[in-house]
Amino acid sequence: MLETVKTLEEIMDNLHQFMRIRENRDNIPFKRFASFRHWYYFPAQKAFAPNKFLRYRGTTLENYGRAPEHDDKYGDSTDSTLTKYFRELKTDSEMFECLFSDLKGFAQEINAKPRKSVKIYMLKKDASE
Repeated sequence: MLETVKTLEEIMDNLHQFMRIRENRDNIPFKRFASFRHWYYFPAQKAFAPNKFLRYRGTTLENYGRAPEHDDKYGDSTDSTLTKYFRELKTDSEMFECLFSDLKGFAQEINAKPRKSVKIYMLKKDASE
């Protein structure tokens, strides 16, 4: 059983691993890109990562998908550590529309497509990076 992240530092480590998807597309996260529903935005890095990738300690492009927790039936809801540092954006907000456009741009950059129905969470201003 995988352990969930406990700190923002662990979340950031996973973000940096996910961002390697720009250079390496031969992996399960890339192949499942369109299945990710919950996306987390990091303003300082101008980067997105899905909750299924962020929520478990030590996730990499190479080890993602090797545990049952990475399957679609797991991890669709947020866990307490992620909700501690992030807030969900309302889908009818201007910020959501702007970030969804950015997410589509990121997906296009790596030749992928996001789901049509996503939730976006933004790092809280009081979260220290």
